[in-house]
Amino acid sequence: MIDMHSHILPGLDDGAKDMAEALAMAELAVAGGVTIMVATPHGLSSPFNVTAAARDVALRELREELQRHSIALELLPGMECWADEKALHRALAHPECFMNFQSDDPGRKCLLIECPPMFDLPMVDSLLFQAQLKGVDLILAHPERHPDFRRQEGLLVAMMDKGLTLQINAEDVRKRLWPWGNERVTQRLIAHNPTQVVLGSDAHSKDRRPPNLASARDVICEWFDGGVWEQLSVGNPSRLLGLKR
Repeated sequence: MIDMHSHILPGLDDGAKDMAEALAMAELAVAGGVTIMVATPHGLSSPFNVTAAARDVALRELREELQRHSIALELLPGMECWADEKALHRALAHPECFMNFQSDDPGRKCLLIECPPMFDLPMVDSLLFQAQLKGVDLILAHPERHPDFRRQEGLLVAMMDKGLTLQINAEDVRKRLWPWGNERVTQRLIAHNPTQVVLGSDAHSKDRRPPNLASARDVICEWFDGGVWEQLSVGNPSRLLGLKR
C-alpha cells in the first residue's frame, strides 16, 4: 500500500515531534501493510525552498534511521500546499514541492493542495484550470474535512471530471463519525470515478491520527470490492507518483 499524505518527518510541523516518534509511526505503517509513504509537511514557509530544504534534511536523516533499524518503509518527498491564488506559481518556481519530484518521469508534476476552512472550495476549481494549463496534476487533500463538503458535492464531481484527484483520509472512512451525510457523499464520489481517488493517513503521531492506512479497507470493500481498494491504495498512487508496478 502507498500512503499519499503524512506528517512523519520529525520537527517540521505539527506532525512527529522527534525521531523516536517518527520511527514509531513508521513501524505502525509497515505493520499495517504500507510499503511506500509520501512525506508531505505543510508548505507554509515563504519561499517554498525554505520548507523544501528542511524537508530534504529531515527526509535524509529519517531514511538513514529506517535503514539502521531495518524498517522496510520507502519514503518519498512531497509537500502539502495551501490552495491559495499563489500556490501554483510558488510550486512551479520550486518544483521540489511536487510529489516524488525526482521520479524517472521528468514530465510528471503532481501537487498536493489543502483547502483550509477559511478558503472556498470553488477556489480549487480556478487553481485546477491554471494547473492543467501547466501540465500539473492536482490532488486535493482530505476534502471530507472541509465544511462545504456536502454542499459542494456537485462541484467536486465536476472537478474530478476535469482531472482533480481527491485524497481521502483513511481514519475518516473508518470512524464514520462525520456529520450526517458525509459518509454517503464520500461513497458517491468514489463510485463516480475511482480512478480519481487516493488514500492517505494524514498521520501526525503514533496516537493522534496514526499512520493506519489499512483502517479503511473493510469499509471500502463493504462499499465496493477488493479491486477498488487496490486501485485507491496502490494503482492510482503509483500512477500519480510515476512508479513502476
